[in-house]
Amino acid sequence: MKNVKGIITSVSLISQFQYENDIWKRVLGFLTEENIFLKNRLSEVLRSIDDSDNSFLERIEYFQNGFLEKDKIISDLRTALMEHNKLLIRDMYEDGELLKEVKWNQKKFRKDIETAEQECNKLKFEFNNYLGQIL
Repeated sequence: MKNVKGIITSVSLISQFQYENDIWKRVLGFLTEENIFLKNRLSEVLRSIDDSDNSFLERIEYFQNGFLEKDKIISDLRTALMEHNKLLIRDMYEDGELLKEVKWNQKKFRKDIETAEQECNKLKFEFNNYLGQIL
C-alpha cells in the first residue's frame, strides 16, 4: 500500500511541476516579446537621433549587446526547459533517481527564471531611464 501512496504523491508532484513549467514557458514568451519590443525601440531611437557623440553610441551599443545577451539567456532557458519537460512526461514514479533529478532541475529553474526576469527588468528600466534623459 505504501508504494501506491508514493506513486500518487509522485504523480501529484509531477503534475505540479508541469503546471509550473507551463507558467515558465509563458514567462519566457513574454520576456522574448518584451526584448523584441525594446530592440525595435532602440532602432527607432537610432533613426530619429542625429548624434555622432561617441558616448551616445557607446551607450546604445551597450543596450544592444544587453538585449542580445538576454535573447541568448531566454533561448538557452527555453531549450533547457523543453529537455526538462521530456523528463516530466516519463514514468517518474518508477525511478526514484530520476525523480531526484527532476526535483533538482525544478529548483534550479525556479532560481534561473527568477534571475532572468530580474535581469531583463533591470535592463529594461535602465534603457527607459536612459531614453528619458536623452530625448
